[in-house]
Amino acid sequence: MEVLHRVNNCLGVCHFNTIHGDFDQMDLPHLAELYSAATGWDTSVEDLKRLTMRQVNLEKAFNLRHTDFDRKDDLPAPRDLCEPIPKGTLAGWKMDEEKYNQMLDEYYDLHGWDRETSFPKRETLTEAGLGYVADDLDKIGKLR
Repeated sequence: MEVLHRVNNCLGVCHFNTIHGDFDQMDLPHLAELYSAATGWDTSVEDLKRLTMRQVNLEKAFNLRHTDFDRKDDLPAPRDLCEPIPKGTLAGWKMDEEKYNQMLDEYYDLHGWDRETSFPKRETLTEAGLGYVADDLDKIGKLR
């Protein structure tokens, strides 16, 4: 879903016109076809996924370069982790911090980032054609 959401943003496609809105409409194969038609470049779903991961890693690198963000900044607000929902259909429910951290570990693994720091790994950036970004992050101690 992250890939679809990001491709929509890059192409200027409304999310409600895609399966993101749970409708049987445009999915990644349709968007790859749309991109190919618009640019004249033969683009596959795998190409879109690679481009999306490149974008994700560039955003991550930008944030690391210009802020002190790390894993703690990917956690929900403390209030969300310790206070149950006071009323409504989910009254009494509270976010499970351990489960959230497990999901965050999985997310980092999928993206090729370090679980402890959230920093990208050199091989992740290199595979995305972002070796120069890896070198830059390495200089400031934000590469694993």
